[in-house]
Amino acid sequence: MEFKTTKKPINIDTNSRILYLTIIVLFIMNYTGSGKEKNISLLKIHLLLWAIQNPKRRKKLLKSVQNDCEISIGFWNIEIRNNSILTFLLKDDLCGFNGKKYFLTEDGLSFIKNIKNLEIMKDEQEFLICIGKKLTDKNVEKLKGLWS
Repeated sequence: MEFKTTKKPINIDTNSRILYLTIIVLFIMNYTGSGKEKNISLLKIHLLLWAIQNPKRRKKLLKSVQNDCEISIGFWNIEIRNNSILTFLLKDDLCGFNGKKYFLTEDGLSFIKNIKNLEIMKDEQEFLICIGKKLTDKNVEKLKGLWS
């Protein structure tokens, strides 16, 4: 028996590409993390990665954040592959983990400083700037409590 294969283009969604996700996670930490080191919880990272993939989700989250997270955004999914991105960032010393939260290292902060003005991922950056520090861990827990 003989098997033949033909090359076909593979359609990989931009939101699934490792480089895209890596930069987005760094942007998430930079724009929404707290303190000098941009501390951020894993659940908040997952929430923002979920929201950033779709304009309707972004709009829902922004509306909820503007109302102190009293408005449900529904259930958001947690994708295991996103944890791999954090592992890459840890191994490359672009972020650290203090046992509870992730944070940007000096290398991570330097990397972000060098790329944030490159005219890339402008929609994503604008969304994260709008979210800013208003999405606290307390608000993330509120939204989780509203899962329906």
